[in-house]
Amino acid sequence: MKDMTLSVKNLVARYSSEDGPVYAVEDVNFELNEGESIGIAGESACGKSTLGLSLIRMLSGGTIQGQINLDGESILDLPE
Repeated sequence: MKDMTLSVKNLVARYSSEDGPVYAVEDVNFELNEGESIGIAGESACGKSTLGLSLIRMLSGGTIQGQINLDGESILDLPE
């Protein structure tokens, strides 16, 4: 059985505002293999929740660009 891999490349998440686009997550890259974990730390409003919501395609009111692949299959290209 093949180990699972989560690969994130050039991930960008942004929201629209009256003052223009807000880049909540910009150019995030990482890879996790089965059995590995990652910790995300930062100040309030620095994009931690937006990153997590982007990974599971639950970002409301924003757009996601880049690549999120689980075992080589694009999560962003899957139907809802």
